[in-house]
Amino acid sequence: MKNVLQLMEDMEIIKLSTLSKKMSNSVGKCDFKPLSYQVDVLDKDPDVFTFFNERWISNVGLESRQLAIPDSAHIIQLIQTAFPDSQFLITMVISKTDSLNFKIREILLTDEVKKYCTKFIVYGGALTVNELDLFINLRRLKRELVFDGTEFPLEYNHFNAFTGTNITYEDARWIKISDLCGLESSTESLNLGRNLFYSKHYNELFKFHVNGDRDICAHIQIDCVESALNFEKMFEGIATLKVEKAGKTDVTMIHSNNITRKRPVMGISFKNISKKTQICIQTYSINTEGNELQTKCYNILQKLNKKTDLEAELKQIETIEYALRGQEEVLKPIQAKKTKITKELKNVREELWEHAVYSVDGNARISPLD
Repeated sequence: MKNVLQLMEDMEIIKLSTLSKKMSNSVGKCDFKPLSYQVDVLDKDPDVFTFFNERWISNVGLESRQLAIPDSAHIIQLIQTAFPDSQFLITMVISKTDSLNFKIREILLTDEVKKYCTKFIVYGGALTVNELDLFINLRRLKRELVFDGTEFPLEYNHFNAFTGTNITYEDARWIKISDLCGLESSTESLNLGRNLFYSKHYNELFKFHVNGDRDICAHIQIDCVESALNFEKMFEGIATLKVEKAGKTDVTMIHSNNITRKRPVMGISFKNISKKTQICIQTYSINTEGNELQTKCYNILQKLNKKTDLEAELKQIETIEYALRGQEEVLKPIQAKKTKITKELKNVREELWEHAVYSVDGNARISPLD
């Protein structure tokens, strides 16, 4: 039977599987390769579903199929019968600015959508908290969610808002920097558009990475709202290493003080896209084998952190030394410690020099790197 079905189009197979329960079981046992499907739902006409999959695109161009069945949940159920484990992407265009169409609400609450849809893209609309919750409540670890041009209430908050693999919020003005600090490490990618983040907020995020006890999201991209970011304020109080790559974007790297972290290094770079600047943040693990540059940067960052700690300790000792001037006996152990720290600091500086690390405006750099 599988040989016969392979000559048929997907929709023919789907219709065949609905003829009887026996036929449905027979089709399901043929073990077809799961496909990826897209369902487009328009708020202005929610009873019409534009529907296509990857095989139709490859065979007949971008020709889409409008189905006579005005029920997306039923469509998904039929396809799952014929092609088990297929994945679905639902695109919703919300033209109204007051509330969701009743039909769209109905779609989001169906068991089929909750179980099989792996990605939602929502365009437009100014949704209420309860309406947004309908989408956010669908979140699961392996699902993607994109809101593009959808207005969020500034007071919006949801514990599941950052749960999933890839998440995009074009309107991110409701998101606080503390939300980013609380991101789960299982979240692979977060893309934020309009927001209320400034240099001081990024500094808070970077310090959380350095001093925190757990990893955050692997990839974060954020539209910059400041016309001129204050880099000094962004990295204030943090040991940084600027990696200059020939012909590529420079990357500023910082290192966590917690050696047990799986992704202790954070790289920060900037790129210009469509007349706007994005800050790109990546956290990653260190593979000490097979990546000379990665290993070199990791070692340098460790030494820079040590240098920062020693300089702070030396400054503290000098303050105590000044306060106790004239008290020779009391000063002896303090001066001995100062001598030890000064020697350690000298050794660290020499090691950094051997790695070709130089300073510009007090910031460590290495270059050029091909």
